[in-house]
Amino acid sequence: MLLLISLNFGTPELVCDTTCENGLNHTSLFVDTAGRVHVAYHRKVGGTWQVFYRMRDGSGWLPEERVVFTDTADAKYPAVVVARDSVFLVWHDYRVGGISNVELFFNSKPVYGDTWPNEERLTYTSSGSPGDNGYVPAMKVQGDGTLRVVWYDYRDDPMAYDAEIYTRVRGPSGWEPDVRVSDSPGNAWYPAFAPGPDSVLYVWADNRNGGYEIFGNFGTSDFPISGRTGYYPDAAYGHGKYVVVWQDGSGDVYIVERDTVWSLPRPVFPTGNPQKEPAVFPFGDGFVVVWREDYDAYDSDVVGAILRRDLSLRDTFRIHQSGPQGRPTVFVDGEGYLHLTYVDRSYGSSFPRIFYVRSLSPVGVEEGRDEVLRNDEAKLNAIIGRRIILRGKYDPSGRKVR
Repeated sequence: MLLLISLNFGTPELVCDTTCENGLNHTSLFVDTAGRVHVAYHRKVGGTWQVFYRMRDGSGWLPEERVVFTDTADAKYPAVVVARDSVFLVWHDYRVGGISNVELFFNSKPVYGDTWPNEERLTYTSSGSPGDNGYVPAMKVQGDGTLRVVWYDYRDDPMAYDAEIYTRVRGPSGWEPDVRVSDSPGNAWYPAFAPGPDSVLYVWADNRNGGYEIFGNFGTSDFPISGRTGYYPDAAYGHGKYVVVWQDGSGDVYIVERDTVWSLPRPVFPTGNPQKEPAVFPFGDGFVVVWREDYDAYDSDVVGAILRRDLSLRDTFRIHQSGPQGRPTVFVDGEGYLHLTYVDRSYGSSFPRIFYVRSLSPVGVEEGRDEVLRNDEAKLNAIIGRRIILRGKYDPSGRKVR
């Protein structure tokens, strides 16, 4: 059973209505400082997956833009960020050598630019073996304004059984060389990362011990994080700590934190239903975790938890929609509004669609802009006259219990 829900959402908006996918890299949604929403996805065109992009500004959703035009080869799983009034995309692409040679490509344009003129190939792993593949890149803007891309890559195993985690940074002088992050004797894949003030935390699922567990690295050596079966991790930095979530083998979404040492793993909000594909994002007074929750074989919804800074549960929410939904991506903007995109499969698994929804009130303000809210109940309970997540004890009608 969900807790009392004080966070409400608007009506979900259809972003792409014809055979569209995204997710898995947790960075296919970005909200810029002007409040514009940017979504990247791949859509099937004549039997081939191609990369598309769409923006929502004050006038509503602008027409979608096709970024890739390689009609004979797939291009999939784009990530998007906005910095310095420019939009940046990265994706994995099959044009070089098909399934035997998947490479990463990158492109950019001004926010209101009409074309995508700056395409670059980021990886060159084409040695001719079937293992020359880089997949599912994630991308974020770091504190110094540089862009960091992280992906999993089979270049070190010609038989394509064991991937490693790689990263690359785009600074003022352009792209720096690829850097291998992991050193797994098994398969390391589906990475996420969290830039902190002094270091970057990389996390991924790794089967070096037989089954998959969550491992991490601060750029020096690998270490175990979950100590238990885990898949599809995500990571965030906020409030002086790193936070990692994953799809646990128990069927729940699990979470750990690290300020100076790692905490013990624990479930975020166990319900008895299978929970999958989690994502995490910091905001001014805590963290938001979202995931797909399966209610039966034909119904799954996006569910989320609002956590305090100590990761205790403050509130939960659920996006009700008929049919199965999943692969949520979450972003909390500078005013504290929570944005979500997710994949809807209510028309069947072969006809996925992408939806977007935003909270009707803020949950707080982004990391670094929360001074006015900290330890101030009156200001926490109202931002610009709106009631938000309430601190304290309340009855089901919303009245405070003394």
